[in-house]
Amino acid sequence: MVIEGKRRRKIPVIRDLSLEIKSGEFVIILGPSGAGKSTLLRLINRLEEPGSGSIYLDGTNIKELCTDRVRRRIGLVFQVPVILTASVREELSLPLKLHNLKVESDNHPEELLRMVSLDTGLADRDPTQFSLGQKQRLALARSLALKPEVLLLDEPTSALDPASSLAIENLVLKLNRRTGLTILFVTHNVEQAKRLGKDCAIIIDGGIIETGKPEEIFERTTNRAILDYLGRS
Repeated sequence: MVIEGKRRRKIPVIRDLSLEIKSGEFVIILGPSGAGKSTLLRLINRLEEPGSGSIYLDGTNIKELCTDRVRRRIGLVFQVPVILTASVREELSLPLKLHNLKVESDNHPEELLRMVSLDTGLADRDPTQFSLGQKQRLALARSLALKPEVLLLDEPTSALDPASSLAIENLVLKLNRRTGLTILFVTHNVEQAKRLGKDCAIIIDGGIIETGKPEEIFERTTNRAILDYLGRS
């Protein structure tokens, strides 16, 4: 794939990349900074459009789906949580309002808070006063408001302290296990990939060069690019 630059200049960010993810899978996208991991998620969510290549969701090219429909089916959580309102209840209702959908029940915010292990008593609090870890959990809850089929997590713990990072890791693993939600978890952190222990695709210079369980890849690999990456991780 290539990404169209603003000056009509083609910048090869993702290239020769082929990856199939089955419904309900948890897949780690691992690689160094600048490898194309975040770009891949932005392409899947249609925040950017590929210059070539295709992305399919349930057998349908996402270019054939309206952007609104894609973003209802594919949630995205960024590295640094962005809080858009001064009310948790309003924050969690925002995705529904943006997509002109009705709130299914009066307890909708509380249900989402429970899904991310936040106290339901926070529903009427001002989230701008939350800790960074709480804000990231809230961003995760907001991404679940539309009941997506796929959840994209772009370095969701890199701005957090170790305890909060571990809590988010355990939370998304539990979400995947309990709900069958398909999850793509982007990280540059080798130790985090080992802890998560799920299937992994290593991306370097815009291409996938190895797939498998993290520990197995690291034990068997003779790939110079991976060895260089491990040496500086």
